[in-house]
Amino acid sequence: MRPRAVSPVARCAEPLCDGRRYVAVQLLTRQKLYFSVDPKCRLTELFTCVAEQMCLQGMQDPDLFGLAVVLDGEYVFVDPENKIGKYAPKAWKASQTDGLDSSREPLLQFSLRVKFYVECHFLLRDPVSRHHYYLQLRENVLVHRQSACSQEGWLLLAGWALQADMGNYP
Repeated sequence: MRPRAVSPVARCAEPLCDGRRYVAVQLLTRQKLYFSVDPKCRLTELFTCVAEQMCLQGMQDPDLFGLAVVLDGEYVFVDPENKIGKYAPKAWKASQTDGLDSSREPLLQFSLRVKFYVECHFLLRDPVSRHHYYLQLRENVLVHRQSACSQEGWLLLAGWALQADMGNYP
């Protein structure tokens, strides 16, 4: 029986066979998920496996998210029909170390990012999706300054972020 093209792994410790490589997907929580992949598989297979892992954590809305890579300092969503190898550095493709760098981290890393924004947060059906969604919006405001606000608006956003991060203060 042929192994799946993409399989989740707990850590990148075991040597891989059949030309497989390690890949990491960083979540918005900064947690990393690791996978063993066939370099010729398509990104849709990797995303399906990531979505399965997120559903195990309680996420009901994985289709609002997508896989992205960083190109020139910007996140760019990958085409799910492309092969994983299209986004891989040369060292990953030619690697004799299963696609790992000297610190045993995968040379090829993707990020799970919000791909589709909803008009109302009530459309997010579970706490895991809401949390990842919040982290993306927070990063958009803090890092990318994606909000044209008055000083009062910025203070309101800061207050909501504090409440979301710390909870209600009695």
